[in-house]
Amino acid sequence: MFTGDNTFSALVEFRLRLERDGYYLLCCAARKGSYPSGMCRDMGGGRAVYLLELGKSPEKKDLVNVFVPATIDQVGTVAEQRACFENWAESRGWVRTGEGLRPE
Repeated sequence: MFTGDNTFSALVEFRLRLERDGYYLLCCAARKGSYPSGMCRDMGGGRAVYLLELGKSPEKKDLVNVFVPATIDQVGTVAEQRACFENWAESRGWVRTGEGLRPE
């Protein structure tokens, strides 16, 4: 069983286990360019992610359910997804703090 504070966090734990065996979860929760906002995690139970584009703020149209299917070329490892999120955040002018990346 995989648990977390929300659906996205539990899926991250599941994906890490799959990665050890060379498997990927083919859904939007595993897309390299997707990530949940804090509000998605806290109020939405982590059941939605934003599809992020460098330099742009996500809009409501960019919000998708974590279980929407994705193709193998769209998904990546948990580390790749995190790196994509960090690149996106830096492209938006976010700064690194002791707690991670935050908007200025």
